[in-house]
Formats: sequence, C-alpha cells, structure tokens
Amino acid sequence: MEPAFIITQSRVLVELVKENSKFRVEIPASYRTGHEAHFSQVAKRYLEFLRQGDLPEWEVPNMLAKYYVTTKGTELSREGPSRPALRIAPR
Repeated sequence: MEPAFIITQSRVLVELVKENSKFRVEIPASYRTGHEAHFSQVAKRYLEFLRQGDLPEWEVPNMLAKYYVTTKGTELSREGPSRPALRIAPR
C-alpha cells in the first residue's frame, strides 16, 4: 500500500492510502491515545469549563441533543410494562 498523498499541518503527518476503490486515513501511532488517556483529557477540559462557569458555544447544541436523547429514552422506557430485551448477540 503506497500513500496516495500526504497531508501535513504543523507537525502532524497523516497518510491517505488508496485501497482498491476506497481510501484509508492512516494516523501515526504517536497521535493515538488509549481510553484512559482520552478520558483524562476530556475530564480536564470539562473541569476547566466548570471552573470558568461557561461552556464553549459549540458545546451548547451538543448538550441539548444529549439531554433530549437521555430524557426521551427515559420517557419511552417508562411507557409500557418492562420486558426482557431480545438477545441478538451470538451465544
């Protein structure tokens, strides 16, 4: 697999690799973070927003969407009698 072309910005190097009729974006391992490291980054940003007492403008529609989904899901879950979920995973 040979890169179709390379995109650079600052020090980030990303390869766009053509595989048959599709493209795959190859991100260097040095820019990948695990779940725990990413959670730490998100938590630090959230605590900073909390300390400032303000959310960034781009976060407001996201929070409204999350609020709607969780409250609507709770509402729908309480509408009928509880029943076990169908198992769709292989045994």
